[in-house]
Amino acid sequence: MTQRPVTRFSAAFALLPQSVQAAGLLLLAAFVGAAIRLPAAQLLGDPEAVAPSAPVRALLIALVLATLASAIYLARRRSPLPILPFFAFAAAAAILVKALLIVTVEPRWAGDFLRYWESTKAMVENGAVNAGTSIYKQRASVVLYPVYKIFGDAPIALKIVNAFGWLLTALLAYDMLRISRNHQAAQAFTVLFLLCPMPAFDALFPSHDLWGTLILTMALWSMTRASYSAPRRAMAWPRVIAYALVCGFSVVLLEIQRGAASMLPLAMLITAALLMLARSTSDRQTSDWQFRKPAPLVVAITALLLFAPLIFAAEQAGFMKSNTVDRVRAAPLMQMAAHGGVFGNARSATWVRFDERFTEKREQGSAAVVDFAQSIVLTSWADPEGSKLRLIRAVSPRLFQLGYPSDWDVSLRSPAGMSPETRSVLVGYTNAFGFILAVTITLSLLVAALSGRTPPLPVLLALVFTLLLATSLLGFFENKPPNLYSGWLAYLMLISWLASTVPSKPGIASKRGVITSVVGVALLCGTYMTARAALDAFYDAEDGRIITNWEVERRPVDGRQGPGHSPHPWPLAFNTEYYAKGSIKDWIREDAGGDSKRLAKYASNFFTIMEHPLPMERGDRIVMSKQVCTDSRRTSLEFFLFALYQRQDRPDSFVLEVSSDGEVHRRIGIPLKERNFRLITVDGIFSQPGCRMVELSLKSNVKSTRDSWRRASHVEIWNPRLIDSSATH
Repeated sequence: MTQRPVTRFSAAFALLPQSVQAAGLLLLAAFVGAAIRLPAAQLLGDPEAVAPSAPVRALLIALVLATLASAIYLARRRSPLPILPFFAFAAAAAILVKALLIVTVEPRWAGDFLRYWESTKAMVENGAVNAGTSIYKQRASVVLYPVYKIFGDAPIALKIVNAFGWLLTALLAYDMLRISRNHQAAQAFTVLFLLCPMPAFDALFPSHDLWGTLILTMALWSMTRASYSAPRRAMAWPRVIAYALVCGFSVVLLEIQRGAASMLPLAMLITAALLMLARSTSDRQTSDWQFRKPAPLVVAITALLLFAPLIFAAEQAGFMKSNTVDRVRAAPLMQMAAHGGVFGNARSATWVRFDERFTEKREQGSAAVVDFAQSIVLTSWADPEGSKLRLIRAVSPRLFQLGYPSDWDVSLRSPAGMSPETRSVLVGYTNAFGFILAVTITLSLLVAALSGRTPPLPVLLALVFTLLLATSLLGFFENKPPNLYSGWLAYLMLISWLASTVPSKPGIASKRGVITSVVGVALLCGTYMTARAALDAFYDAEDGRIITNWEVERRPVDGRQGPGHSPHPWPLAFNTEYYAKGSIKDWIREDAGGDSKRLAKYASNFFTIMEHPLPMERGDRIVMSKQVCTDSRRTSLEFFLFALYQRQDRPDSFVLEVSSDGEVHRRIGIPLKERNFRLITVDGIFSQPGCRMVELSLKSNVKSTRDSWRRASHVEIWNPRLIDSSATH
């Protein structure tokens, strides 16, 4: 075929987009590489189940290696296998795999899976889709509702429909790769996808992830179709606009079905910019389809413009959960505060405990919760010690886990009628596939970055969206492997494309690729450090920042010498035993065992512990003090107080006094009434703008040498900050 003329940019101009691309690829490689150990550890032995024997493990690994080798062989062939026989064989293999799973695996629908199905049943019984009050009804409205409406309460029907959705995903991906690369890459993807265990298992459930992946694939496919013109045909704008409209509707369907689709138009804009600015490589283009650089930008802008009005229409039609009710809006805001700051470990149970502890803030309404969440999140990211980044590094392997996720234990730990040995083989195959796939993906991402090649549109878009979704989940939301649903598509497309394009000689790296990788890493690190330093410098207490670095000292009533202030090494407010029974589900409360030490490690700036040493005299004080300045309307002090002592027959055993420049504004008696964790607001801390010495003084009204009174004096001050009290009352 005739080679198209290449538009060349200056090296300096081309360096930036290629460096941004390399930075993203290397960041993904770091995340996936850090998670390799998880499926490897599970493969070697699951302590809660029958682990595969060594020969079985070896056989499973050999099977996965053979699958990968077959895919690479198909990708690197000079010509593809005959198309129709390949499709016939792939379809037969897919039907066989799906039939075996449906017949042999009978998972127990529980948790979210069961709630989706029950929500579907409720809507069908009511005669219409009405998802205005439930995220479960929203995610059941697109696929599950019509399936239940037609077939009734028939799980086998849903599994068959899911299987068709699974096959359609593979077919659309095949079409994207054969257009943007060649049939060889598309055939390699097909082999990997049909033998990838997690999407196959997911089709056995009322899963929002499976259909979210399909709808995402539809959006990518429509953008690909709009951006490539068939051989010997000019770009037809009506055709581009038609596919752009399909893409826009797909984005909205994705938001209804799975969420986080608002990032997809952004990913499209980034991808369009990278492709428009990218320098061409010397790779031979084996597809006859012509890439048209303006088209991706048109599709991205169309999807962006359609998003808001179509979302509004979906809400009005009852297909989406409404966020107009104040209490409904407050819940995700509290979730954002927990996961977006350093209080959570990216698990759903953690934010529920966070919400229980700080529930009085939610009761003030969504405006107050927005301000509270902003303080928690921005203070976490502004921490000079980088506690938020350290927390992300600790929790990221779970999100990028490519083996068997422990979250599925409720459904697949003991499926009906399945022997432990059979289950161990299925889980073992999943972990073997996940381990080898994780190694392959990590190497592929490194090769893609170092080679300096720009992936074709569908591959690049899938990777960009996956990276945006992953960073969003890690930074602000709950994360678990199924939440990164786009990875199932992006990783396999990357491997297939790269296997078909990397030359045997002269090597996998290029000078340009190495340079852009180094520059990309420098840009990534520089951007983070600059943003964090700017946030630290300009976000102060007068803006709502949590007041940290308090000075704590002991002030004996008679000035006597004695032990200094040496409190408990970690907070107790989040310990299992200090939640009121019935305030949250028992399993969530009992799962709180590791919260205290984790908070001491990552959230130490958000609390201060005061505890009287022995001997204790009446009038002894423990004082935390800090000079605080403000020139804004934030003139009141807010904090949460946890008091360990709860004997109501000994009122005012201790008193917490809050003062500024020596003027006492409020006294709180301990033990607290009703709850051991209370929201305290102190008005009048600042009568006018300026700086004042703020003190919280824990005064003892007890004389004792007993250790029980030392423990009783334990109090914790959480999230002290300045607020505009007029905005919360």
